[in-house]
Amino acid sequence: MHDDVLHRTIEQTFSYVRRFEQDRVVSFVWHGGEPLLAKRTFYERALQYQAKYAEGVRCENSIQTNGTLINDSWLDFFKLANFSVSISIDGPSYLHDSNRVDHQGRSTYQKVVEAIQKV
Repeated sequence: MHDDVLHRTIEQTFSYVRRFEQDRVVSFVWHGGEPLLAKRTFYERALQYQAKYAEGVRCENSIQTNGTLINDSWLDFFKLANFSVSISIDGPSYLHDSNRVDHQGRSTYQKVVEAIQKV
């Protein structure tokens, strides 16, 4: 997503909530494809825009990931930014790996299990 689209989306979301929603809570759910491919700087900018436009509206962030890119840097970011993290796993390894292999066709099951244990 281009930065101008991210900026406008966040600005317009908060504008809408201030006008029409009584509970004044915005929940951003980051998912689709693999959201961690967007890099940490993308989410840091999103948080900056959220802080700029929140104006008293409570904001929550959650992310749905396959877990294969989670490392200590991501874990630090999620904790610091108070992100809720969900990791996709499709059951035991024989089921999971029937649809979720890496770009070289290798198993991702163990990497996902390790990410779940870290989060």
